[in-house]
Amino acid sequence: LGISGSVHIFDHIDILKAFNPYYAYNLITHSPSAIIIMGAVFLCTTGAEALYSDLGHCGKQNIRVSWGFVKVMLILNYLGQGAWLLDNYHKVAEGVNPIFGILPEWAVLPGVILATAAAIIASQSVITGAFTMFSEAMSVTFWPNQQIDYPSGIKGQMYIPRVNWGLMALCFMVVIYFQKSEAMEAAYGLTITVTMLMTTILLFFWLRRTKAYKYFAVGFIIVYLSIELGFFYANVIKFFDGGWLTMVLGGFIAVCMYAWYNGRLIKAKFIKFIKLDKYVPVIKELKLDETIPKYATNLAFLSRAKREDEIEAKIIYSILRKQPKRADHYFILNIVNQEDPYTFKYNVDEIMPGTIYRVNFLLGFKIDRRINDYFDQVLNDLMEEDVIPSRSPHPSLRAHNVPPDLKYVIIDNTYINDTLLTVKEKLTLNIYNFVKYIGSDDFKAWGVSPHNVVVESAPLLDQKIVTKKIQQVDFKHYRS
Repeated sequence: LGISGSVHIFDHIDILKAFNPYYAYNLITHSPSAIIIMGAVFLCTTGAEALYSDLGHCGKQNIRVSWGFVKVMLILNYLGQGAWLLDNYHKVAEGVNPIFGILPEWAVLPGVILATAAAIIASQSVITGAFTMFSEAMSVTFWPNQQIDYPSGIKGQMYIPRVNWGLMALCFMVVIYFQKSEAMEAAYGLTITVTMLMTTILLFFWLRRTKAYKYFAVGFIIVYLSIELGFFYANVIKFFDGGWLTMVLGGFIAVCMYAWYNGRLIKAKFIKFIKLDKYVPVIKELKLDETIPKYATNLAFLSRAKREDEIEAKIIYSILRKQPKRADHYFILNIVNQEDPYTFKYNVDEIMPGTIYRVNFLLGFKIDRRINDYFDQVLNDLMEEDVIPSRSPHPSLRAHNVPPDLKYVIIDNTYINDTLLTVKEKLTLNIYNFVKYIGSDDFKAWGVSPHNVVVESAPLLDQKIVTKKIQQVDFKHYRS
């Protein structure tokens, strides 16, 4: 691309005047078509957005190194196209594309093959970029957990099946609607301008939080917004030419993200946390009560309690009321998200000697949530330290060195009393419940194997709305 453009620069060396901002200023201030031209010119910058959207997949160092080279080659190619157009503008009306027009005849076919390969690579970058964005949204709880596969075993090489199939369906829809690539220019240009505006605004707030860049942030946003808002205006005038599709799709995803994040906050507001120490004596007696069938040797509950001495009331409800669950050892598992993306540690807090343990997994946001595998390692460590037995408590199994059984219990909150919610909260939770179907099941989100998982439902609230006592009018005793 760079060489083919460089050759034609010398046909009209005055094309180098394009570097002079005076001509751009003169065009904007005097041409009646300036806004339309700006909207078209902006499409030349979209390669930068596609490159940086794949940051998490390719790595920032690779992109930083390649960007300088790519930018120089593109500028040379654009200058060559401009010089060619000065002599061959009439050929554009005949259907000749300038990018192929600057090539010698023998190089047109290789150029078409190269352009096709570039389109495929660009499509792949959109797919991997979508994987990166949704993965990050999941890690900060703005999107429901999805199944993530790592075919190569490398963290950056991820595959999210539902995102992939959803993207394919949307691509079919867009192609059927627009028919031609030229018809997509308005939607594509508006998409990129909105993306850049959001990036600038987010970077501004980050700079403000950093004291060293506090004053620089003001100058930064003034300069960049003045440029980007101009391009935004140039593209937004094409709203009804296809730009509306961008806003609808983007708005739909934004509403889903808002509902998911705030829906979790609403539910968290009603979840009751209680002191675990209060129930230790009851659990101790439950463990010794042989009239209750043993539920499991090792019983693990998944918790989101942030305080070390607390636990969700629904877990106690499950152990004592839903179905008494007698076990030798009770484990309360909790994930504690860490700022360092690659933190991979755990700690154990013995709450009741030989019976109740709280296990905190200290995981960075780049670490997979595979609690099944991690907890197996924890159990092996505890067995090696003689904290828990390494063999089954049942004599017939212990004689053959069979390890103790393990069962996970996941509790889902299934009921919220609508009378305690505002209209906004009800609407948010309705959308939240819709978005929930997009996500994975809880045991998949935690990385727990489904073969030894019990999923239970528990009331989110126990407040009684009907406070008036119903009156008994008759009770007929059985007569033999």
